[in-house]
Amino acid sequence: MEKEVRSTKVDLGELAVLRGRGGVSVSTVLAEATERVLGFLQSRYVDVLSRAVIRPEQEAETVRKAVQDLAASETQLLPTERGQLIDTVMANVMGFGPLEALRHDPEVTDILVNNWDSVFDVRGGTLYQTDIQFAGPAALENFAAVLIAPSGRVFNAESPIVLVRVADGTRARIMRSPVTPNVTISMRKPQANVAPVTADTLIENGTWTPQVRRFLEWVAAAGFRVLFAGETNTGKTTSLRVFTRFLRSSGETRVFNGVRHIVAGARVVVLEHTRELELDLPNVLSREAVERPGGGGEDLVKLLKAALQEFPEVIIVGEILGAEALPFIEAALSGHVTYATIHAAGPDAAMERMVNGALMSGVALSERRVRKMAFSAVDLILEHHWHRGERRLTGIYEVVPEGDFREIFVRGATGMEFVDGISGRLAARLQRSRDVEVPSEWLSSVA
Repeated sequence: MEKEVRSTKVDLGELAVLRGRGGVSVSTVLAEATERVLGFLQSRYVDVLSRAVIRPEQEAETVRKAVQDLAASETQLLPTERGQLIDTVMANVMGFGPLEALRHDPEVTDILVNNWDSVFDVRGGTLYQTDIQFAGPAALENFAAVLIAPSGRVFNAESPIVLVRVADGTRARIMRSPVTPNVTISMRKPQANVAPVTADTLIENGTWTPQVRRFLEWVAAAGFRVLFAGETNTGKTTSLRVFTRFLRSSGETRVFNGVRHIVAGARVVVLEHTRELELDLPNVLSREAVERPGGGGEDLVKLLKAALQEFPEVIIVGEILGAEALPFIEAALSGHVTYATIHAAGPDAAMERMVNGALMSGVALSERRVRKMAFSAVDLILEHHWHRGERRLTGIYEVVPEGDFREIFVRGATGMEFVDGISGRLAARLQRSRDVEVPSEWLSSVA
């Protein structure tokens, strides 16, 4: 009986490719090719990739054509492997790449990338580790580059820390060597399709009480200078945004020379490192710090000084991080109503950071003098913490110029509890400088 002879057709071209690898594994060859293609994309197509972050469906054809052209030059790959390469690269550069699912998950508030193979997210205030990975270090570096590109900000060894706002409203803090061994990204997503947080919302969820609301409405009307302090993601910016709604105009209408005028209320200038605050007020000027390649630009110190020439009644600094603390203090001492957020674990830490920031400016004043100025420039501190798994206002404190604090409200077993009204000293200042009468409800019972 004759044996059946089977023949296998050998593609000599593919055989030559395999022999040319010298025994290197398929995964290694693909990984190296992926890094090369991503590197070329970053250097040649960064503008297109930046658009693809926000509008992936509109840029998909352009990006795919570029990836296919680059993949064609990877002659050490078999056709099927080249297809894998194209699919891997596309998955890593369209939209948020491997983070796209987290980007569109309404329960995710923060996305934290520790490395290309280490991604975490925050849901409902709880931190989770995910199994999401980028294709490799080059894919993560490419993603960081396309996030930064539209801002024009410098991101290199001399400027290794960048804060940017993506067009969809996402804020991203991006770092690289030498401050960290590899690229890291911390992103805070915008709250899409979520009803605006109002004072009623904060009362319903237990952050405020009706009494706190009445007090803060009066604080806004009286022209207090306020710091919103707390750790990361404790609700400082939310409280500030809600608080500013108390500045709204009465809507009173008058006619001058036949032209209808509405009493506009306070003229507010908002200054931020990266634009985040969207205030529902009629008379707002928003300013954002600008970094220019090669140095220079307009930082918050310059913006604060310029703001003083814009007829502001209220100056808001989105977050005090450093040297901008000094012109902020000076603006408050010159009679402007000032608000700001600051990362600090309590009133003591908040004022310490204010003093340290002012000293970073290089001002030729003693620490004692700067401390006295800082404590004279702030009237109230609203303290925020995580409380039993929730973001909460945990205290409202009057700042005493001598370097101390008085409790107005503190969080107790039943919520925010009123302790005592403002001091006679602060009441006298309000009467003298702003012609504000303090209601007996908010005046300290202690002489």
